[in-house]
Amino acid sequence: MFFFSKIKEWLLRLNDYLDRELKKTDKQAYLLRFSDSWWHRFIWRYFFKKKNTLSFSPIKIRKLPRVGSRANQVIHVTNLVDPNKVKCLNLRSRFHLALQSIEKSSRSNVCLLGCSGDSAKIKDWKAHKLSRTAASSFGEGKEFAFLKDMFDAAAEVAGSDDLLFYSNLDCPISPRLYENLLSNNEDVTEFFRRDIDLPSSYSDIFNTPYSLYEIGIDGLSIRKSVYLEIRDKLPDCVIGEPHWDTAYSGILNQHYEVYQNTSDLYHPKHDQQWDDSSLSLAGNHNKRLYRDSVNYGLMSDELISLKKQTAIIVLDS
Repeated sequence: MFFFSKIKEWLLRLNDYLDRELKKTDKQAYLLRFSDSWWHRFIWRYFFKKKNTLSFSPIKIRKLPRVGSRANQVIHVTNLVDPNKVKCLNLRSRFHLALQSIEKSSRSNVCLLGCSGDSAKIKDWKAHKLSRTAASSFGEGKEFAFLKDMFDAAAEVAGSDDLLFYSNLDCPISPRLYENLLSNNEDVTEFFRRDIDLPSSYSDIFNTPYSLYEIGIDGLSIRKSVYLEIRDKLPDCVIGEPHWDTAYSGILNQHYEVYQNTSDLYHPKHDQQWDDSSLSLAGNHNKRLYRDSVNYGLMSDELISLKKQTAIIVLDS
């Protein structure tokens, strides 16, 4: 056991060293790529830009929605945790509020699917036991789920045109979120959260001042047929760690028309749970997948951004 622990310690040090070297190279490449000098940009293009060495060919960009597609139901999937088993009082309160908001929402034509490593059971939620989690895959950390595992589980119970909707478990939803999803009937919808102070009751969620968080998404809806089309191009990210949302948003926005919802997802503010300079193994896993998605051209926008609404006014002269 001592020998294996030393090997593991050496591999971790090697991983940290390689990450530092990659950061140096990335910084050099970044400065060259966006330099005002055409000569610097030329050097980046021919000496630093990485070739796409993946085994698949990128799918043809299809920006238009699927003609005639109409969802009959929403499959709401999340990494389900029993709040009563959570020791942190702040996190327990956020979980309770989110689950209460789902319970009180208009839920006709909605299937609630809770994914967990231990088959957590909560009223109205269909339990799905995961075959892996971040803890089992990386030997450390929390029992966070892989996003594709949850979407795969949702796809198994969905019709071809139904909507697979994932949201973070600490995010309460508006009473009309599901109705809005079905009414809008978009192929892809990403949810920008409304940050609020931790409310003392359910009703306070929607009556407290909020600020819109514009550089991250905490919820994502995708039509099953579209998910199956793009699935193999989506990285195998872990939720609860940085960069899964940036990678998914970037890839989906490059291939599809993406609707942005800013009104139906709320988020009680809390201290950030991760540090980008000192990530867990799962966090570094996500970061590498994000970097690959950028380098291999699967996404052109390297940051999430809220699209500014524009309007054309024609004056009759």
